[in-house]
Amino acid sequence: MMAPAYMETAKHYGGALRFLKLNTEAFPNAGAALNVRGIPALLMFQSGSIVDQRAGVMTSQMMTEWINNSNIAASLTEI
Repeated sequence: MMAPAYMETAKHYGGALRFLKLNTEAFPNAGAALNVRGIPALLMFQSGSIVDQRAGVMTSQMMTEWINNSNIAASLTEI
């Protein structure tokens, strides 16, 4: 299960980023609208648009590297 790594990554970034969860079983239309093809799926948004996405289990370190290597990393204040 990826929840502990997800929570650890969210805690690392504090309020600099928003981390949200979507239950696609409860809200399948939302998952379809976001083009979620597998679970777990991580979607990165900037200004309301998806800028990147990943599917599959990721560790906290993998998520942090993904975020830090993204275009949105430049807009973050130093963590």
